[in-house]
Amino acid sequence: MAWRDELQPGSFRGVPFLIDTASTEIGRRIALHEYPLRDTPYAEDLGRKARQFAIECLVLGPDYMAARDRLIAALEAAGPGTLVHPYFGTRRVVVAQPASVNESTREGGLARFRIPFAEAGEKLEPEATTDTAAQVQDQAGATNAVLANSFASQWSVEGTPQWVSDAGGGFLGRLTDKLQALRDSIPGIPESVTAFNAQLQAFSDGLSSLIRAPFNLGASVLDLVLGLGTIARQPLDALGLYRTLFDFGSGQPAVIGSTPARKQQAANQAALQALVRGTAVAQAAAAGSRVPAQTMPATALQLLADPTAPATGGYGTANDAIAVRDALTDAIDEQSLTAADDLYVQLQDLRTAVVRDIATRVAGLPDLITFTPTTTLPALVVAYRLYADAGRDQEIVDRNGVRYPGFITGGHALEVLGE
Repeated sequence: MAWRDELQPGSFRGVPFLIDTASTEIGRRIALHEYPLRDTPYAEDLGRKARQFAIECLVLGPDYMAARDRLIAALEAAGPGTLVHPYFGTRRVVVAQPASVNESTREGGLARFRIPFAEAGEKLEPEATTDTAAQVQDQAGATNAVLANSFASQWSVEGTPQWVSDAGGGFLGRLTDKLQALRDSIPGIPESVTAFNAQLQAFSDGLSSLIRAPFNLGASVLDLVLGLGTIARQPLDALGLYRTLFDFGSGQPAVIGSTPARKQQAANQAALQALVRGTAVAQAAAAGSRVPAQTMPATALQLLADPTAPATGGYGTANDAIAVRDALTDAIDEQSLTAADDLYVQLQDLRTAVVRDIATRVAGLPDLITFTPTTTLPALVVAYRLYADAGRDQEIVDRNGVRYPGFITGGHALEVLGE
């Protein structure tokens, strides 16, 4: 096979570039000891020297400035990143020194980069760590408490016509219908499903009295939403169930009228929507903090597209974890728009905890990058070129839905894990 066929399309953090020249520093770390009145020195070997990759590359085209800015952003991002070196394959590296970019009117339409990379390695020293997952779960519990108190201060049927109570019962009936549908949407844990069914039945049986006791009603609704998550076999399943409640009541017609009774009916409807949505967001955040980080073809991104799809695995890549983080923070921001001051502060504390937790998980996960084979190759060969491990061919096949593993078509981009 010709050497050009061995070259890989260069990229850093998934941002492509064209190679010009590349040089690599290799060798050993040597401490040379020279002694007084002794002609022969002693060379002490301190181990292999960290490999450094100096790459001169370029981006070009009519819209080269956009490509230039993407590569600059990748180079300025914090922490290690995945480099696809055209000659050495996939590497985990840092930008060891400031990179440079050169442009000129003489060579319009392109930008030349000189980038000094060094292998990132890993930190071996012990260090104190913060249990960020526990912090998210604590903040979720605190958010639920504020939501229940806020609901109790807004819900009321006292001194109103009977139809206000009937309307409130209708709101609550739609909630139990929704929860029953979600219960049936996944294969739950049998004993937990039985307990949840009993909880739903008890709620329905006591509704006539609960509807006149705002604090008890809020606590019961909160317990129902919490109970939904207990039927899920895995945290990703619970996350998917709760995401379907982020917009609970969005299809409910607005209450028309300005009489005191109509205003209270509208307040009751808004209070229930805020309680269910807020609790779902808090519990989704708590579920997300329990999703394991593991290198495998995960379904977190698929779950975002289809929240009720049964999920397995965990955060297989940094992209999976970041997608869940963005979905959660967007939902928290949405709830914050209409939140009272105390709830707003609590939601922001929850948001901070979620971002910190996901950032911790991303640090140990590979990036999802693209690799485009230049010619049609078997999956075994692609896996060996990328990872020097032909046994990872099934991972590439599963992630990309390859129908014929013996013939991966050249020129078509594949999604693969960086190292």
